[in-house]
Amino acid sequence: MNIISFGKNILIAWYPLNNLNMRTEIIPCALQHLVPLVEKWGLGDDGYRDEQIENASIPELKKIVGSLSNETMEELNKWLEDGTEIETVSEEYLNYTAFLMAYEYADIVLQDKLRAKSC
Repeated sequence: MNIISFGKNILIAWYPLNNLNMRTEIIPCALQHLVPLVEKWGLGDDGYRDEQIENASIPELKKIVGSLSNETMEELNKWLEDGTEIETVSEEYLNYTAFLMAYEYADIVLQDKLRAKSC
């Protein structure tokens, strides 16, 4: 659990905002190349993650959006849908789940930024 204080307001996050020591041995081999991106963008708090994505540069957003090929997405979904992992939810599993949400939001934000830039 993480506790973050914003003046008088306190935010409690029940899973990691960022896990800098992910245990790669429990991450499927096909997904290990994503570890640096997951560590940076797989933030457990929705508001904080969205804020980071919204403040990301276009090159950063392109890197996130370009990180998941169809093959990698298949492997990621296979791992996230595996019932055994759900029973023993690991921080790595939660970080990858949050990264998938970051990926989806980054795609939307990137398109918005590219449209705004072209006007």
